[in-house]
Amino acid sequence: MQLTWTVLPQGFKNSPTIFGNQLAKELEMWKKQNQGQGILLQYVDDILIAAESKETCFEMTISLLNFLGQGGYRVSRNKAQIGKEAVIYLGFEISQGQRQLGNERKEAICQIPEPKSPKELRAFLGMIEWCRLWILNYRLYVKPLYEALKESKDRYLIWTPECHKSFKELKKALMTAPALGLPDLTKPFELFVHERQHLALGVLAQRLGSWKRPVGYFSKQLDNVSKGWPGCLRAVAVTVLLIQEARKLTMGQKIVVYVPHMVITVLEQKGGHWLSPSRMLKYQVVLLEQDDVELKATAIVNPAMFLTTENPTEKLEHDCLITIEQVYSSRPDLKDEPLKDPDLELFTDGSSFVQEGRRIAGYAVVTTDKVLESGTLPANTSAQKAELVALKQALRMAEGKRVNIWTDSKYAFDVIHAHGAIWKERGLLSAQGSPIMYKEEVLQLLQEVQKPKEVAVMHCKAHQFGQTAINIGNRLADKAAKEAAERGILALVPVNQIKIPNLKARYSKLDEQLAENLKASQNAEGWWVTPENQVIVTPQIMTELAKEQHEQTHWGVDAMVTNLRTSVVCVGMTGIIKSIIAKCPICLKNNPLNQRKAPLGVTKQGNSPGDYWQIDFSELPRQNGYKYEVYSRISVTSLSPMMGWGRGLEG
Repeated sequence: MQLTWTVLPQGFKNSPTIFGNQLAKELEMWKKQNQGQGILLQYVDDILIAAESKETCFEMTISLLNFLGQGGYRVSRNKAQIGKEAVIYLGFEISQGQRQLGNERKEAICQIPEPKSPKELRAFLGMIEWCRLWILNYRLYVKPLYEALKESKDRYLIWTPECHKSFKELKKALMTAPALGLPDLTKPFELFVHERQHLALGVLAQRLGSWKRPVGYFSKQLDNVSKGWPGCLRAVAVTVLLIQEARKLTMGQKIVVYVPHMVITVLEQKGGHWLSPSRMLKYQVVLLEQDDVELKATAIVNPAMFLTTENPTEKLEHDCLITIEQVYSSRPDLKDEPLKDPDLELFTDGSSFVQEGRRIAGYAVVTTDKVLESGTLPANTSAQKAELVALKQALRMAEGKRVNIWTDSKYAFDVIHAHGAIWKERGLLSAQGSPIMYKEEVLQLLQEVQKPKEVAVMHCKAHQFGQTAINIGNRLADKAAKEAAERGILALVPVNQIKIPNLKARYSKLDEQLAENLKASQNAEGWWVTPENQVIVTPQIMTELAKEQHEQTHWGVDAMVTNLRTSVVCVGMTGIIKSIIAKCPICLKNNPLNQRKAPLGVTKQGNSPGDYWQIDFSELPRQNGYKYEVYSRISVTSLSPMMGWGRGLEG
């Protein structure tokens, strides 16, 4: 069941949609009465009738006009185009087998002067975007304009010479736009694909006699992730992107795709280093599992040559796999398959885990029966960083030798085989432009990988129970890394001497109740002391003591509670320590947050003011420049409700 308005209380904002839907329902009746005579297309209030002869077209037109008149519709006599071989429909000039842009639309766009503001530039781009199907390499033209719009930020337009050039070339390309052929679903399609400046560019064509007639020009922007891939792998992303665009016109008909790269080979042999599992599956479905796609390699890199070349399948001028290995690997001869008769066979592993509220880490380099090197890493070292350190040490030990190195870290394997070299080329920046993690370790790894005479780095599964040499070596490396982490680093542990402030003890009823439960006795200074020699302090004093202790150690909750309880105790001790650790900037930056969400309808209450904030706003009638009311509520203590206040904001 679908509900719709019979009147429009919100005005005529949505009336075209409602009108178009109602007209389409009524035209279904007319189509049934005139089935087999011709074709009728309807878009909102624009109707197109196509027939094989002029007489049939006149008959269908008269029948349709009478039908619309009986339904209460009115037709504009000035806009009607009746019995013509070429008509203007939705801004297109449509004739037998082809469509082209109308001259009025071209002239209207070309008469637009150079924009003076971001608003004017957006208006121009909106109009020219509608014509992109007719403009070859459209995205190359508009790229400087979108960059200028991005830098302007709605203030003033930064108009550069590149923008002026692109603006003029767009108008020129628009005036020389060709007439595109209408898709013929009885013939196969040919799609030429190439990539320039991180843009997916393509031409969809069909055979018309002995020559290829273009059906559409495609241009799409690659996403930030695929922009960082090698050129041969970007071709895979470009091919998938343009096949999806072409299917909007081919309607399932066969597409022969010409691309100047070995797309399938690159996807199967190098895709695993760069693509996520979901993206890999998507590309495989589009390129390998569809019956309507046939891929062919071509040495042509110019779309104009593709349209004029009779046989575009020529031998490639480069080998994609060799190019990726030489340009994007850490060293040209780095292998991902074992060397025969190596001098060394090494296994590496890094370990990082939490023990007694503190993250510890270690690494190890071993053979199948001997630990060659292991060591403890600083506290809070992540598992990924530990794996990089282990691999770096193995490469250093193999200087001047032929070595096979096995690691169970997919991250370390990808860094040395794919990501490391391109990160270095980018200035240690990710695809999104942000600094990468573990910059120093990555640079050191890229330096150490040059030292062995020959090197192969392989990835293996972790925690396997088989008796192969790889499984035995990996288990030994894992065990040695964990033992190295547990050995710990010799550190200066603060002496457990808690200094109680020289203040007069002022206990609350809850504090005295705790003293009674712990069977404490009062000393000469008035402090309650338990039989275990623990001093009962107030929550305020415990907060100061815990802050001082945490600033020295940055321990977790369990370690802090265990250490402090040897000397002091108070009401709500664990909650106070949790609150302090939750507000520590150093801990927040270095420790991952794994907090459970509060149940719906439950208001969190903290142990000290400001532990939890709740913010909301409401929209009010504008008055004195203010439109929104913002409400803030903060927790005071775990024993009192939240307090809050409101403030107006301009809108």
